[in-house]
Amino acid sequence: MTRYAEECGSARALWYHAAMRAAWIVETAGRDAPAEILLEETLVTGAAADLFATGYAAWLDGKTEKIQDAANRLAGRHGVAASGHLCGQTGGYEDTSQQDLIVSDVLQNSLRALIELAGGRTDAALALLDEATTAEEALPLEFGPPIIVKPSHELYGDVLLKLGRPEQAWAQYEKALARAPRRSLSLAGLARAASSLGDSATVAKTCAELASIRGAADESVSRPVPCGDGVVVGRASQAR
Repeated sequence: MTRYAEECGSARALWYHAAMRAAWIVETAGRDAPAEILLEETLVTGAAADLFATGYAAWLDGKTEKIQDAANRLAGRHGVAASGHLCGQTGGYEDTSQQDLIVSDVLQNSLRALIELAGGRTDAALALLDEATTAEEALPLEFGPPIIVKPSHELYGDVLLKLGRPEQAWAQYEKALARAPRRSLSLAGLARAASSLGDSATVAKTCAELASIRGAADESVSRPVPCGDGVVVGRASQAR
């Protein structure tokens, strides 16, 4: 896809590459991420997903300056789109709709929240995640992968777990799963929250569901997912 996007250069090809690269980074926690090839013509939702994912990977690695750089670039791209220069109503890959701007805004606030969290400003981070989740909840449900590459409720849950608030994290993961049922990373987060609360029944149930989802996965590329109580889920045979 990288080769095709480079050779073709169409808005459609660039959007798909950006979306796929972003999903790769989020789903693998930044492992062996493909090279970025964003251009100014990339639709704002693709650019927002790609830049959020770049910043998210930097957050996982503790590289605050890279998070800020990604956030600055995302803000710039959002500003150009919001100014109307790229707006249209046809729904094509070259156009930007109002919904696209909301998606971009959710990812902006999510990335800004990670910057605040990295700086030790917990209240500010949680306030931004409140804004992000409220905006995402107003969007239509998606068919297929979430248009917001790291659903804001899932990210909120991850942050709350990091802050040692598993009960609140549990509630956020449930909201994430209501919008994207059986999403692996949300299920894994729910299992970790349940494990922290000593709910072994929920851990077992959730990890079993994860194992069933991954039962037919290609063993060579299916990345193990930390579940709960020390369980790491890959294919069904790896679960216990």
